[in-house]
Amino acid sequence: MPVLLLLFTALLAAGAILFQVGRATGLSATAQTGADAAALAAAKNLRTQLVNMAMQRGYSDLLLVSDAQVCSAAEDYAARNDSVVTSCEREGLEVQVAVVTQERLGEAAEPIEAEDYRGAQRSRAELDAQPLVLSNNLPNLGISGNSGNGRIPGREWNDFKDEFADGPLDVVALGRFFLAFGFQVGEHPAFGGVCSNQCHVGGSWHYRNGAIDVNYGAGQSASEMAAIDPLIPHMSEMGFGIIWRSEGHFDHLHVDLGGARPGLIGTDFAGSGYGPSVFEIQFVPVED
Repeated sequence: MPVLLLLFTALLAAGAILFQVGRATGLSATAQTGADAAALAAAKNLRTQLVNMAMQRGYSDLLLVSDAQVCSAAEDYAARNDSVVTSCEREGLEVQVAVVTQERLGEAAEPIEAEDYRGAQRSRAELDAQPLVLSNNLPNLGISGNSGNGRIPGREWNDFKDEFADGPLDVVALGRFFLAFGFQVGEHPAFGGVCSNQCHVGGSWHYRNGAIDVNYGAGQSASEMAAIDPLIPHMSEMGFGIIWRSEGHFDHLHVDLGGARPGLIGTDFAGSGYGPSVFEIQFVPVED
């Protein structure tokens, strides 16, 4: 009986330890979920900030990113997944967060002195900013070089550039130029007005009479992209700010007076800078 009693006690102790190990594993899984959710939310906030900059300024600058907003988004989503952010760092287009679970093992783990144990994990996510590379070999979509069909002949562009070579940028003149070749132009007082429900980001050039939106036929169609793509190098050469085939601007071309800032993410074809960027979020392994 003494031996059986000792064995029974040992089994109970082993069972209690295994139970706490199982709980600890569950807390670790909860922490990983919280860390992934926090990193994803932080990356989405970073992307939103960069896109909003592009809409307001015509470019995106990582030096202007609010890390407080990035980390606030991480904290919010960690809390939704029963976790607490213990560190949040951003470097360039990458964010890394560390979290612990809100729940502890508690009093039941006192026999193994682990009552304060909480699951802890880290996660990293980054934005992959891929510039749009325009090709001179655009597909033949039945769009020729004749006026009125959406493709503007080079000689017409040359005449337009010569007319405004010595003057300031003029989005109204540019809009009228596009209208003559079958494009649709809007979101400017000279072309039907600007939306009154704040559909553009606050501070946008649209609210300062300095931007137009341009379409050619159905938004985000192959024919529209084939018609608008060749316009971009010409406008960039003149110094217009451009947002096209970037987040929030796949279904229309945005042109403004913001000009070009080479080397920054998001909107221009100037210098060695990025062209219109597509921001994709991906997780990357956490380095120990």
